[in-house]
Amino acid sequence: MSIKVNRNRMWSETTPHQAVRMYAAMDEWGVSWLPSRLLTRNQATTAMVIAETVSKVESQRFPGGTSLDQPASVRANGYGQEWKWIEQWADEIGLNPHQIVHDVACDQANRRTASAGEQHKLAMAVDRRRSR
Repeated sequence: MSIKVNRNRMWSETTPHQAVRMYAAMDEWGVSWLPSRLLTRNQATTAMVIAETVSKVESQRFPGGTSLDQPASVRANGYGQEWKWIEQWADEIGLNPHQIVHDVACDQANRRTASAGEQHKLAMAVDRRRSR
């Protein structure tokens, strides 16, 4: 895993997801695949580890497609040993592991197909929200 962290942002070369500190005076973070939820720094780190793990598994075990094409039970089996970790991490942030994998993989697929202009607009929107 290769999550990079500074005072206001977490990112990775493995996944297009990122976490951004929303308010400088508070420990509230926004994560790209959980847009309607504020997390603590520790929860945001967990969310980034999940995103990296999903990205790794999707690219290695479902080449040319995604686990989104599979029923939830097949998806979990495809994740092998990583599934037990995803279940534990999901519990840490209070979410369902099947829903997490679906949300991360789906959002990741959408981000990968987004144009550079759309990525820039997203980054600008996050920056505007942080500056409030």
